[in-house]
Amino acid sequence: MSRTLHKTPPQLRPMGIPENCGTRLLDRAPLGLRPETGFKKELLAVWWVMQMAKATEETGDSDHHVRRVSQERMAQMLGMDRSTFNRHLQRFSEADGRWSPERREKHSRTMKDIARSQGKSVLDAAMRSVKRVATFFNKNGGFGMALLYTHRLPKELKPTREKRDCRTRDAEALASHWGEDLFDPTAHVNGFKAVDGWLYHPNLRATRRCECHFGQMKFNFQSTCSKCGGKGFHLLDDPMPAAGRVFLTGLLMMGIEKNGSLQMTQERIGERLGMDANTVAKYEDMCEDLGIIQCIPGEVFRECTLSGKRFTDKCACCGRTDGPVVDRKPHKIVWLPGRVLDADVAQLERERFNAHAARLRKLEEIQQATQAQQMHHELLTQWKGSQHSLESFQSELRRRLAAAHISQGVINALLPVYRE
Repeated sequence: MSRTLHKTPPQLRPMGIPENCGTRLLDRAPLGLRPETGFKKELLAVWWVMQMAKATEETGDSDHHVRRVSQERMAQMLGMDRSTFNRHLQRFSEADGRWSPERREKHSRTMKDIARSQGKSVLDAAMRSVKRVATFFNKNGGFGMALLYTHRLPKELKPTREKRDCRTRDAEALASHWGEDLFDPTAHVNGFKAVDGWLYHPNLRATRRCECHFGQMKFNFQSTCSKCGGKGFHLLDDPMPAAGRVFLTGLLMMGIEKNGSLQMTQERIGERLGMDANTVAKYEDMCEDLGIIQCIPGEVFRECTLSGKRFTDKCACCGRTDGPVVDRKPHKIVWLPGRVLDADVAQLERERFNAHAARLRKLEEIQQATQAQQMHHELLTQWKGSQHSLESFQSELRRRLAAAHISQGVINALLPVYRE
């Protein structure tokens, strides 16, 4: 896969996210957790952010390569405060004995007093208790330093990079160790996925749909909304919540980047990630506003109240367009990073093409290369910023060069050959 596909999308860089954030190999295995446990999205968030932060080993790597990472850092990567991340982590690890109920109560009172001194409103609610559901992580650390973490799995059961015949091997391994009441041994969640670091960057921000997007504001005197400038959303100062990052990672785990798109209902996505359909819809809107995905609605089938027949646009018997909805086709989610021919990709392609053209020596080849450069410039200008991959651009250019009777030798010298 081209390295340009793993760059931070250009529209996210003004948020302060670096152009290259690197990738980490994250496990698909925790997707095998049964959604009825009620804590699936929390475990996915903690499991994946610890791998992304190098607090635990990535798939197939040695646990000697992990480093001490503060809970503050991992909380920032998930867009939450430290106390919330600490509470999630405590649910999935053993008590270390340092925080007794009395110490937690004293710390809670101290933090409330600090908040009041800063003029913040504080609710005098009871301190939340932590219910430990299972021990997925080991913790080890000394006084005044960040902890070291490891997955509480025997080495032979940990996911590897090796291809195996049994597609359910990782799910079976987790179910055998923690029990089939937690993990489904038949889930097809083997292997790993290289996930880009920008998904977990603290500067990735949340959005909110503008009122004009929902038709609640009517502007008869102007063409664009004065509140959002016609964008349809507002970019918030708050970071994207953990569930939004789990949603994006889950799409990658389901193969959206490899296939270019994913056709699945919101209910099914929610079941895979431990969310309800409304939560999935919320983060679909947010990621669509940021230009990370595009959602294409599926067909909606209605039932005619007179004939009882189903129709999509208009009933054939009476011509009505309304009626009760009886079925919906899964909507299609398109993954945009890597599919948009942005300015950086266009510049790299222009430099590559010109360098290959400069290597041609024969007069006839130079003349044809000059013609090809002009066609290359025109198509690149036309397609720049559109939803086309670099591979599709080069395929279209190859077709146009052949139609212009450019020799096959010159075409092969200027463009890479893609083989299935």
